[in-house]
Amino acid sequence: KWQQLPQQGLDLHKVRAQYWIRSRRRGSCSWLLSKAWPTPLIAKTPTLLMQSCAASQHENSVVVLRLTRHAQAAEVAHEILHSPDLEKCRAMVLEAGCELRPEWAGGAWLLLPLTREQFEEAELETTAVHIIALSRDEDALRRALKAVPKEKRPKLRTENHDADGPCGASQRADAGSDDEESMARQVGTGMGQEQREEEEWFAGAASRAGSSGDRIEIAVERTFVHFPMPREDHAPSVCKSAP
Repeated sequence: KWQQLPQQGLDLHKVRAQYWIRSRRRGSCSWLLSKAWPTPLIAKTPTLLMQSCAASQHENSVVVLRLTRHAQAAEVAHEILHSPDLEKCRAMVLEAGCELRPEWAGGAWLLLPLTREQFEEAELETTAVHIIALSRDEDALRRALKAVPKEKRPKLRTENHDADGPCGASQRADAGSDDEESMARQVGTGMGQEQREEEEWFAGAASRAGSSGDRIEIAVERTFVHFPMPREDHAPSVCKSAP
């Protein structure tokens, strides 16, 4: 049904981008209908617009992708700019008078028409490792990147573009992962310190026992410390109870 919109004198791709930005910020189709669309169009096709709100959630939804490595490699840029799999994406952007990699996007690749005003209104925070595209074009992007040599081939991760911005959730997840690794190292260090303290305590106990005439053998097996009690024939100082 989106294809019927150009007949009303509207740019199809810009309408999609505007719908995504406004519905993302407001979370309401009713707000979109009152603010983002001309009144004559609302009067003529109210059912079309309401159905489009639901139908565009998947195929025409916008995704923010992140290149996990080699994001700025020349081979990666070459495939995005010249791969046949992304030809339609590039044509869609250029026909709308937009840029594929504008400076104001922080070096991110834009595989859909997006103006600076729309970008700032959506409160996006992207860098050179990000790609913004329609969800339907994600598979084409992955196919294009397969042409990159293996040693330079990046992997794609889908960012979570919630209220905190498209990059916030992923960054928090990465930070959480780092915190977990740091915690694991701290726990491991703490356990190692505790084990060393126990060994020193047992060694001191053995030294004290040896000075008093008792002989205690200490054997370290795996992660446990065993110290057998002295036998009676080697412990004359041990008192025996009467039968």
